Amino acid sequence: MPNFEHNMSDSEATTELMQKCLQLIKKYQWLADSFVIDFFSQNIWETKVPESWRSALDRAKPSDLAKLLDYDEVDADDEVLKSLSWPQEILDLRTSVRLLGIPRKPISKGQLQTILGIEKPSAR
Repeated sequence: MPNFEHNMSDSEATTELMQKCLQLIKKYQWLADSFVIDFFSQNIWETKVPESWRSALDRAKPSDLAKLLDYDEVDADDEVLKSLSWPQEILDLRTSVRLLGIPRKPISKGQLQTILGIEKPSAR
């Protein structure tokens, strides 16, 4: 998966980013649409979650899960990720979420107006 530089003022890059996000959402729709109750009432754990995921998640301690879900932690040599032998698909999902995530740093009203091409009102 390519490393996207998020430049929301570039409509082509934004469109590509959104397409990649939609591909990821479609691939994991079964997970995104699952409620906790579904894991019990519809046996999602056995019927949808891949065996390799179940095995790795069964072995994981809460601290291991926290480390896995901290996608701001980008150290590929991290001992927790190596020691549990996470399935490649889980690691790929983690990487995709990190790379495709929209930056969460606020912008000013002026920056937003510039990005949207809105003229700023003149100062009086």
